[in-house]
Amino acid sequence: MDPALDAITIRPLSKKDQPTIQKMMLDTYRNNPAYASHSEQQMGFENPLTEANVDYLKEHCENHTKKRAYSGLVAVDEDERILGVVLMKKHSPKGAPAWGELSDIILAPKQRSDGLGQMLLSRAIAVFRKWGVDQVFLETGVDNKKAHRFFIGQGWKVVSHVLKITTALPQLPTTDPIPALDTGSDVPKQNI
Repeated sequence: MDPALDAITIRPLSKKDQPTIQKMMLDTYRNNPAYASHSEQQMGFENPLTEANVDYLKEHCENHTKKRAYSGLVAVDEDERILGVVLMKKHSPKGAPAWGELSDIILAPKQRSDGLGQMLLSRAIAVFRKWGVDQVFLETGVDNKKAHRFFIGQGWKVVSHVLKITTALPQLPTTDPIPALDTGSDVPKQNI
């Protein structure tokens, strides 16, 4: 670990940090399209980012300072400049054990590979433990190889693969009629 890390403080994310965190996130998405995981793809993220993508990222950052199940930590230097951030969320599904989501971990470009990511991750895990969470999940873009190596090197395991199909869905042969689907909305049932 870099000796300069001794001068870094990790503290809770606050509302005043939002503009800097938002800029860090926007820069990360703009400069590294591989960062986007399936959740961002489901949200319609494109490169270049659309206005809707930017609005979503701003709301995402705001949630981590104002909603109860969300949290975040920032790493700051002696001048209170933000060098890194980790965003977390606790999920408490009814009738199931609570679990944690490591939403994002973003470092300033000059801080990558110096031990700060490991430092932030370690503190985030301590927060999850304090919340009574014993399982934490994260997702990364399929081409974000540096992140894969980092997390696997920290003991994380691949537990799932998410697949998608784009463009026109293929016509698959079938001889059985497809039953009407309940869409769960006000849309009437339709035979497909």
